[in-house]
Amino acid sequence: MNKAALVYQDLLQKIDAEVYPIGSYLPSEHQLCELYGISRETGRKALATLAEDGYIQKIRGKGSIVIEHRQYEFPVSGIVSYKELAEKLHIKTQNIVYDYQPDATLPVADFTSLSTELTEAPVTAIKRVRVIDGEPAIIDKDYILKSIVPKVPKQAAEDSLYAYFENQLGLTIGYATKEIT
Repeated sequence: MNKAALVYQDLLQKIDAEVYPIGSYLPSEHQLCELYGISRETGRKALATLAEDGYIQKIRGKGSIVIEHRQYEFPVSGIVSYKELAEKLHIKTQNIVYDYQPDATLPVADFTSLSTELTEAPVTAIKRVRVIDGEPAIIDKDYILKSIVPKVPKQAAEDSLYAYFENQLGLTIGYATKEIT
């Protein structure tokens, strides 16, 4: 194992043991050189790998801050509702509807995969925050074509849109378009 990998492993163990808790800064590049007897480039490589793996965020002029690094894997393909997935993964979750517009127009400019023929398509626009284990984790924006589902109750958005479509309306979901930013 090279020196950068050894420094990475040591810092990772210290992050996991909360020697460096979330919100704290790791030693500076200069301090890492002194602590581990390494070159500045080796320290940079170790920090870059920690950043790539989602453990720290490098902030220019301030250093490397430890960030929330618990990761949840959500499939990007397949038709599984968020609620079904959370139950399968045993994750405590909540939907908070923060914007509900039953008579909106599809913002086609926000999507790269939609044709401009939908520019004036009437939709129900729903914006939700997905809270995972008490922490806001995902912002979810849904646009439901009124030509397919004329009315979407706000309560369905707070629970599960897929369950509403399938169980209440008897629809079969053939596909869903997801864009991740």
